[in-house]
Amino acid sequence: MKSKIYLFLITISVFNFISCRKQNDNINPTITLISPKENDTLANSEKEYTIQFQAKDETGLLKEKLKVSDQSGVVLTSEERDLNGTVYSYKNSFIFGGTAGSLKSLFLEIEIEDEAHNRLTKRISFFVKL
Repeated sequence: MKSKIYLFLITISVFNFISCRKQNDNINPTITLISPKENDTLANSEKEYTIQFQAKDETGLLKEKLKVSDQSGVVLTSEERDLNGTVYSYKNSFIFGGTAGSLKSLFLEIEIEDEAHNRLTKRISFFVKL
């Protein structure tokens, strides 16, 4: 019986420690952009372009939002997903339409939120050669 009480007390202590630690988290998650980089020009004969990044947070990730828009602010693609864990790797390919041979100026915006609701937004401009 004593062992069950000790086990219960240890479980409660660990739970309280983890809960307090997450509540005291005031550090934003990180985003490491792999592709594209700021002002990169992406060219692909198949007109398929890859966006790739990694997000990290020591206490846990909660949500990811991604948006690609043109110079006029028109959103070409957007995604939003719930996350779980401390590391998130993203890689996806997109096809952006337009006149063949032209250069299209785009903006990539990534927002990552951690479990303590700290947010980091990274916004870059890049170009795709169609």
